[in-house]
Amino acid sequence: MGRYGRWFPAGGTVLEFGSGLGGNLFAVRGLAGRAYGLEVNPFFVRIARRIGQRLGATNVTFQSYDGIHFPKYESPLDAVFSIGVFERLPHVEVARYVADLSNLLKPGGQALLYFLSAQAARTTFVRRLGADAYAYWERAEVQSLLESAALELTSVIPFSAFPLSNGSGSLSVADVYVSSKTPR
Repeated sequence: MGRYGRWFPAGGTVLEFGSGLGGNLFAVRGLAGRAYGLEVNPFFVRIARRIGQRLGATNVTFQSYDGIHFPKYESPLDAVFSIGVFERLPHVEVARYVADLSNLLKPGGQALLYFLSAQAARTTFVRRLGADAYAYWERAEVQSLLESAALELTSVIPFSAFPLSNGSGSLSVADVYVSSKTPR
């Protein structure tokens, strides 16, 4: 998460969508004045809260929700991010989530969103679950999705490389799309 820190304003409010056990959010907690983790799995939320207590992460709050209705926050957020969530969801659902996340941002707020690229199907990334278990995204699809959610793309950061299935090298399997909330 250190490579993404420059997009989290010091002392700002940050939300991680699909926070799981909280590892990514704990990594950026020192930058945020307030950090929220939003997760559909209440068991993960309980564990993340315990970890947060052990770490003394008093500025981090985890919340479970029903996967449909986003909670209300006291003010618009400075940044939202999601890593490793959208590759397991249908494109239509992702479009709704991205729009909802955008609506939580203040104008100029940052969104850092991870999307699995189509080239991941050619790598060992898909070995465990099979290539058909994932939802892939072309760059033009992501750009269109962001635009429709009032997010202006500012950077695309390759996430990580995996070996090709045929052993002849490696490819980046995903990108983190950094965008800024535009006023509507």
